[in-house]
Amino acid sequence: MTSVETITGDDVVGPALPTRTWGVRRRRLGKRRVRRFLRRHWKGLLAAFVVVMGPFSYSYGSYLTAPGTSSNSERTVEWIRDHGGDGVVNRVEQWYYTRKPPGDGVPSAKLLPDIPAPAAARGATVTAAAATSAPVDLVPLASAPTPGEGVWTPGEQSVGGVPVLYTTYLRPDRGHTSVVAGAVEFDQHLVRTVAVPGTKQPGETGWAWNSRIPTAERATLVAAFNSGFKFQHIDGGYYTEGRTPQPLVDGDASLVIDNNGTIDIGAWGTDVAMSANVASVRQNLHLIVNNGKVVSDLKSDTSGKYGISKDQLQFTWRSGIGVTADCNVVYVAGNRMTMSALANALASAGAVRGMQLDIHSGQVTATLFAPKPGTANGVIGTKLLPNMPKPVTRYLNTDQRDFFAIFVR
Repeated sequence: MTSVETITGDDVVGPALPTRTWGVRRRRLGKRRVRRFLRRHWKGLLAAFVVVMGPFSYSYGSYLTAPGTSSNSERTVEWIRDHGGDGVVNRVEQWYYTRKPPGDGVPSAKLLPDIPAPAAARGATVTAAAATSAPVDLVPLASAPTPGEGVWTPGEQSVGGVPVLYTTYLRPDRGHTSVVAGAVEFDQHLVRTVAVPGTKQPGETGWAWNSRIPTAERATLVAAFNSGFKFQHIDGGYYTEGRTPQPLVDGDASLVIDNNGTIDIGAWGTDVAMSANVASVRQNLHLIVNNGKVVSDLKSDTSGKYGISKDQLQFTWRSGIGVTADCNVVYVAGNRMTMSALANALASAGAVRGMQLDIHSGQVTATLFAPKPGTANGVIGTKLLPNMPKPVTRYLNTDQRDFFAIFVR
């Protein structure tokens, strides 16, 4: 039985309560006081919460509700980056994308490109005779090539019986032969390219196509694919529709589109430059292929020309674009590639000058289109690689990032 003692003091005289009972009463008294405080002051507390959290909620909410196909997790990462968290995100990505290298061996069939049936040939609205011949099949880099590796396959669309594009796949990483890169070569005699600004990249508003491929333009749509890094992460610039929302930088790798819709790629101020015939320029880091070869300092990147430190070593989704000796354009993309593997893929696919475009799963998107009258979008799309995460309709709808669209001439 608990003993009872008498407590004397300035304010309390009487029998002492058992220690446990006294503690319970004190907690109950504290809770009652908190409830009374909340009942009396809840409006003021709510107002204070709104004042403190309102700007955060509005800012974060605007990212979650912005147009585009980004997931909530991707939008959250973008919000963190744009609000001082770039360094944290970079460190997390560096850990995540280097902790588990891809394996060797034969890639799964589900990673290889689909081959759609050819669409009906278009009439020869351009001189099909001017088209280049079919590209020469690639020499596989892997010691034991798989069936179809490096073999160019005609695309769905053609003009006067001449395909406007060819696709293939290759394994560009000799040390990790399970890695697959898809490649597509466009005949620039038969197609033209348009740079389409996004709602947030490169900045400014009021662009002609409202950051999407308009319905009226889809009858001749051939393909659409991603552009480069966000401009806060590079020193390069952007020019289109007579505007320069981001200043152009000498020496940077530049995709230049002339007034005829023809692409050239090179170092700004050396290989390519501004003229009255330039319609658009998109810069991104520095050339990773030059004179048909992978640049020598790509792996070390001591100068920071190819992104943040050690970024080139990450095994992640990457994309790149180059021009061939006969002035065609080749786009390559694949998952779990280092920058060296991407450069190998571009050079192997015939690029004489090539540059990296965007990286990571939320950004690498390449879709090949064919006309489909009577459908909601007027076209049907096929991903260059079946495991590309974004839907084929990404660029048919308003998007935050700039991209490229390719059409029959």
